Amino acid sequence: MKWLLKRDELLMLSGGILAGAVITVLVFSEGPLGWGAWRGVLVFAVLIAVTTALGLPSPSGIISIAHMVIVSGFLALGLVPGLIASAGGAVLAGIIKIVLAQPLGYRPLTLRRVLFTMAGNLGVQTGGLLAGAGSFCLLGSSAPLYGLGVSDFLPLLALFVIYFITNLLYLAAFLWAQQRPLLPWKWADWRYVIVLELVPLPLSVLIAIAYNSVRIGIFLLPSAVLVGGAFTIWQAGRARTRLQQRVRELSTLNVVSQALSNLDLLELLSVIHAQVARLMPGDDFYIALCDLEREFIDFAFVIENGARVFRPGRPFSNGLAEYVIRQRAPLLIQSNVAEMAKRLGVEPIGREAQSWLGVPMIAENRVLGAICVQSYEQADGYDERHVEMLSTIAAQAAMAVSSAQLYGQARQRAVELAMLNTISAAVSSTLDLDRVLELIVSSVMSLMGSQKSAIFLLDETQGALRLGASKGLSEGYVLAYEGLSLTEGGPAIVLQDEKLLLVADVHSDPRFARSRELAVQEGFRAFAGVPLIVEDEVIGVLATFFSDVHRFSLAEADLLTTFANQGAAAVANARLYARTQRALVRHVEELSALEAIGRELSITLDLDRVINLVLDCAMQATGATLGAVVMIAPEKRRGRIVSCRGCTGSLVEAGEADEWPIDVGLIGRAISTRQPVLVEDVGQDSDYVPTLGVKSDNQQDMLSQLVAPIVCKGGVLGVINLESTRLAAFDSQHAAFVGHLATQSAIAIQNAQLFQRAAEGRDRLQAVMNSTHEGILMLDVTGRVVLANPMIEELWDMRWAELAERNLRDLLRGSGRRLAAQLGYSREKLLRLLTQLPTGPAELGKDTYELDAPRRRVIERVGTPVLDEGGHVWGWMLVLRDVTEEKELERMREDVTRMIVHDLRSPLAAILGGLELIENAAREQPRDSLLVQALDIATYSAQRLRDLVDSLLDISRLEAGQIKLNQQPHTLAALVHSAISVVSPLADEAGLRLKVEVPDDLPPVEVDEELIERVLINLLDNAVKFTPLGGRITVSTQPEDGAFVRCSVHDAGPGIPREYLDRIFERFVQIPGQSGRWRGTGLGLAFCRLAVEAHGGRIWVESEEGRGSHFHFTLPIAQCEVGG
Repeated sequence: MKWLLKRDELLMLSGGILAGAVITVLVFSEGPLGWGAWRGVLVFAVLIAVTTALGLPSPSGIISIAHMVIVSGFLALGLVPGLIASAGGAVLAGIIKIVLAQPLGYRPLTLRRVLFTMAGNLGVQTGGLLAGAGSFCLLGSSAPLYGLGVSDFLPLLALFVIYFITNLLYLAAFLWAQQRPLLPWKWADWRYVIVLELVPLPLSVLIAIAYNSVRIGIFLLPSAVLVGGAFTIWQAGRARTRLQQRVRELSTLNVVSQALSNLDLLELLSVIHAQVARLMPGDDFYIALCDLEREFIDFAFVIENGARVFRPGRPFSNGLAEYVIRQRAPLLIQSNVAEMAKRLGVEPIGREAQSWLGVPMIAENRVLGAICVQSYEQADGYDERHVEMLSTIAAQAAMAVSSAQLYGQARQRAVELAMLNTISAAVSSTLDLDRVLELIVSSVMSLMGSQKSAIFLLDETQGALRLGASKGLSEGYVLAYEGLSLTEGGPAIVLQDEKLLLVADVHSDPRFARSRELAVQEGFRAFAGVPLIVEDEVIGVLATFFSDVHRFSLAEADLLTTFANQGAAAVANARLYARTQRALVRHVEELSALEAIGRELSITLDLDRVINLVLDCAMQATGATLGAVVMIAPEKRRGRIVSCRGCTGSLVEAGEADEWPIDVGLIGRAISTRQPVLVEDVGQDSDYVPTLGVKSDNQQDMLSQLVAPIVCKGGVLGVINLESTRLAAFDSQHAAFVGHLATQSAIAIQNAQLFQRAAEGRDRLQAVMNSTHEGILMLDVTGRVVLANPMIEELWDMRWAELAERNLRDLLRGSGRRLAAQLGYSREKLLRLLTQLPTGPAELGKDTYELDAPRRRVIERVGTPVLDEGGHVWGWMLVLRDVTEEKELERMREDVTRMIVHDLRSPLAAILGGLELIENAAREQPRDSLLVQALDIATYSAQRLRDLVDSLLDISRLEAGQIKLNQQPHTLAALVHSAISVVSPLADEAGLRLKVEVPDDLPPVEVDEELIERVLINLLDNAVKFTPLGGRITVSTQPEDGAFVRCSVHDAGPGIPREYLDRIFERFVQIPGQSGRWRGTGLGLAFCRLAVEAHGGRIWVESEEGRGSHFHFTLPIAQCEVGG
């Protein structure tokens, strides 16, 4: 093929060189051309190039009207200018094909091919023009032609005929060089040649005369018409070509579609190749099918140089076909295949190609393989149109290939399943374990075509494999593998890995090094072993042996695994049948015992009787030596033996076993895991501890133990503890029975406990409700009265019999408004609240209201939800408290306070003024005189009384919001030190230490200096009053939440009882029994609270009795610096 290509290229090159030589000789013989001649050469060269480029493709080249233009150039310009125009047109046409290949619809050509084509066109055009021009001149005419006479007809006819025949002869020579048929065209192609190349030749005479008769500007108009005609012919040709291509494609797709019903894979692939070959060139074609799980690629159909060849499959490598399969997308390489593959990270395999195209075959989102074509000689052999067409074929072929593969697999699987079903039916027809094992070892040989087989069963107690049955193996092998350690090779490897083991040659496999000698003696080379697994538990190994080396297929592996699964199920069924038969009688007895005790438990609520029944039943069913029921108290994390059988122990006998830890021993493990604990040998369990030192009646040590937790609703109520002097006295069935017994008894025990607690709680609740002074009313979410105490009867003047189990809505219908008023509501509002009870009405909070009848009383009402165990609202409780006396006392206290503030302030001012005058008059008296001392005492007492009045007044103003704060930025350190200076004398006198902890970077606060200083003095004064001798008082500050500063005063006083922590900041509240160094007024902390809250802060106390108190308050941080 290489030589043929060189021969046609040699022909084109020779013609081009010869034509160039002739043109050169003629040009030099004629002499230089004038401007008019060169203008004509340029015009006709452009026309020749354009009409050549706009030709129609044919099997041997391009059909166009360029020949008419070439002859027109000769007749219009003469021989030499015409030849130069023809040569220029050939060169320009080649350039146009390179630059405008894609818009014009040409397949991309290499520069080498374009140059040879230009040379060939130059040769055929020059040769044909020389031959035709020679005959034209010999018959008496000459060019340029300016007019047409009768004498010119014969020379012109000779010119046309000889030019056309010369072109046909060159075409025949070109086809011969390519070894192609000399008449390759159909009649339609010949019609195009005659119509486009022969018929238009006479028009060249008119074009030549027009060129020589008119100006060049006017000549351009018919030239444009000529170009337009060529473009129209080109458009029609392209449409015809596309139509033909589409017809071929549709025909191919139709053939492929018809082949989809073919389930013979080889015939299907052959049809696909035949249709692809019609649409695109290719030296090689192959269809590669892949197995993604095994990462294996099979070259199912390969064509090389037109012949089908065999190419072996291979594991996935880094080839182009694998790249297409992995990427699931087409790959087109138009040139430089090796270089482009290297960029993609792919290593081309085999002979280097010039162009390559591959598309994946995908069916149901699964990649089946790839269709690939390649050309070794032609670059740019494929384009996007080929990609699209081949992808369409691959998409249709994928479904057919998938169906063919499935059909082949189904046929093979049908044969295997028929055999498998026959064998499985035989194996499953018996429940005799020995017979099942014999059937399995004989059947696996028939199924796999092996010569020997064996089945091994796992003995968990001994940690070894036991040979259950074998066939074809010698007695020596049977004896050697009667008990096989799990760490040895051969079948034990299958058990260790718990997966299928396929060994093609045991002589070369290192895993069979230990048993290789035995394999030689037995005469087997290949081995297949599969674990017998039932419900994720390995029960044994099925092994089969082959006399020769055997390469296992995936289908054989699947078949053996399937048979092993069925065999495992048959073995498990046989084992289960045997165990079931043994356990059936025992199970019936246990069920009878459970049913009997269930009846007993359901009719008693006596906790002791329930526990004794459960323990007796457990002891009888298990044959335990010792038994005990331990109940636990979750809040104490302790346990207590409440019932014991068969035990003698010092702790139990002495009554010292009331409480003990429940997080130790096997009992602790059962409680923490909430699962039964079975230990066959307590000496091997590090958690075991004797149950409170208990031994059996015969003083023997316990050797095995069974503990079952009594669990109810996720909580552990206790445990049933059983022990025996025998090893492994209990098994899993005992554990299951005692577990069921514990579960059944849990409800009975809980019911008995609940009944006991309910009875106790009912009595306590009734006693509390009868003794309380508050009225208590409980409603469920429907509004039904569930509970009411005698105080409710007194408040409402209604007897309990009138309220019990009545719905509040019904009660409202009768005594309607009076009953609603007694609860502090209007009738309408109370009805609305009753409808909101299930969701929790907000109005059932704390409120105070007055009743006028039968006498005036003030009632405080508090409503709270009653929740069930799940946190859901079950009902609502209303507590009604008679606070009439409290309100009266509060009103009287406010009246006294108001009187003191308004009625004593003016007399105190007068008294202090008078004392000041007397003091001024007594300045001459000695300081130790009786008069001066009396004046000092009087002045001090009057000032304290004035301070008390001022405090009351300030508190009243703060409560009423009548004090206007003078807030300025101040440093808290300055305020603290100022207060310290006031209190220091008192502290020194009491022998106390004052400590200040104020950081330097503390931001300033926005406060009223006088009020906050009084707050600090009051808190420090309070601390000094209660801190014992030698104690320490600490004042500390720190930032709080970014916008506040916290100030704290810590003392070492007696502390504040919990019930006074919320009331300590109320007026006149003092703690009984805590008098301090001096008696206070009970107003200082109330003033502190109101002053701090007026600044937007808060104040609170943290204290425990006997451990001092910690008063804290917060103040807002100033927005600007001090003095700013």
